Amino acid sequence: MTRVNRGITNRRPHVEALRRNLKKALADRDLEARRLAPDELIEEARSLEALGEEVPADVSAEVIGALLRAGRVREARAAADRLLTDLDPRMASRAGWICRELEAHDLAFDFFARAFPRERANPKLLTAFELVAKRSGRIAELVRLYESTLPRRRTLYGRVKRLRSAS
Repeated sequence: MTRVNRGITNRRPHVEALRRNLKKALADRDLEARRLAPDELIEEARSLEALGEEVPADVSAEVIGALLRAGRVREARAAADRLLTDLDPRMASRAGWICRELEAHDLAFDFFARAFPRERANPKLLTAFELVAKRSGRIAELVRLYESTLPRRRTLYGRVKRLRSAS
């Protein structure tokens, strides 16, 4: 009994070390994506897609930002359309912030809508979400989204009332 227990406890630090290393590798890859010039990042993403590989989700937000900075709005929208279906809410939130910073309000709205279930208690994201909805003319969509969660999230009542009076 003692040997079995000892073996299990000895494996746990190893698993935890692997998790830490994986998180560090993902963070390093993310930092590397931020350091690359926009054209280099776009070319790297294209070469991955040409090989049939998927661009990692943590780098995809940076690729969309690079496309927008390079003035390739159509490509950025196409990449966003491909990405929106399988993007987790955390990465959608990040992509939304990047698009908002670059004033691509309609793209930011789509990403924030994808992130909304996870971030509906985040007042900064909700304020930014309302701003991009106003600037992209999608207040009615935002009100419908808020209303769908009103029974569970009562703090949104005031936001809905304010949005209705503004439109």
